[in-house]
Amino acid sequence: AQVAFDTARPIDRALIDRLQLHPSVLASTDPALLGDLRRLTWDAWMIEARTPRTLKESVDLMRIGKAEIEANPDGIALRGAVIEALALAGQLSRESLLDPDSAGRKAGVDKYRPIMATSAGYAWLTTPANTRRDQLEAGRRYVRFNLAASAAGVAVHPVSQALQEF
Repeated sequence: AQVAFDTARPIDRALIDRLQLHPSVLASTDPALLGDLRRLTWDAWMIEARTPRTLKESVDLMRIGKAEIEANPDGIALRGAVIEALALAGQLSRESLLDPDSAGRKAGVDKYRPIMATSAGYAWLTTPANTRRDQLEAGRRYVRFNLAASAAGVAVHPVSQALQEF
């Protein structure tokens, strides 16, 4: 489940240094930069959520409930007892998620706002260019970074909206 980050547990510089496994992986916990990045990532998330074609792209990748997640574990997983009940009752569907006035859509915004507002740090990867090889290598580095962060007890939530269509 997506939950807000634990703000009582700051990320220290030594941990950041350990997680920067490659020169192309950069990170910061600087409060001024965090404020700017939180605003940027939230604004980008909202643009994606309010733009019909980009929202549809995400909704098409959503896997609603355990059966869909297990059948296609490559998408955006929506799981849990509440999700299962809402889907079974017909209150949560891809169609309802595309409706800007639906309760499900509003719940999604309410769910993600605290995630973006509580990031204790940001990390980003750079590439020399944007070739397919660079993209694949960046993906490998991201996975290594995420695994190292998880091993250190730090949660990571990717926010790529500002790098996509916008």
